[in-house]
Amino acid sequence: MPPFLWDSSMDTGDPLLDREHRTLVDLLNRVLEISAAPDRDVEIMHVLTDMYLYAKEHFFDEESLMERVGYPDRERHIALHRAFVEKAKALTDDCLEGHLDFAEFAAYLMDWLKRHIADEDLRIVRWTNEQAEELTDDTPQNDGDEAPGVDDTDDGASGGATCPA
Repeated sequence: MPPFLWDSSMDTGDPLLDREHRTLVDLLNRVLEISAAPDRDVEIMHVLTDMYLYAKEHFFDEESLMERVGYPDRERHIALHRAFVEKAKALTDDCLEGHLDFAEFAAYLMDWLKRHIADEDLRIVRWTNEQAEELTDDTPQNDGDEAPGVDDTDDGASGGATCPA
């Protein structure tokens, strides 16, 4: 089977997330390479270990981002991450028991790439960018008639101009 190639449709626009997603592409390609190797069980255990480490690091980064920006669908997204980790555990068990289906493993990783990264993770980045745009749009603009931080709404009660706090 030919290698799975990263394409720009999988880019989220977040450099950290994109770099980590490329790690999953590398893992998938390792699975495809070793599927015909005579010592594939040993090699696949290495890939499964790397997949777990990938998940631990990447999910921490992604979940931290969601918490930091107040992503409203965070809990559902975290549940998807947990499902990925559970699947990794099940695949590891299958490998240890000697009946891992390599085609199923590769298909699962491909599906995760196509569905989760290109859809779910892109939603986080889009939502974050929309929030940033709204904050920029809501920022009061100084029309140039007054110095920044000066209140020119003196009602006379203070006996003069007010100072910025």
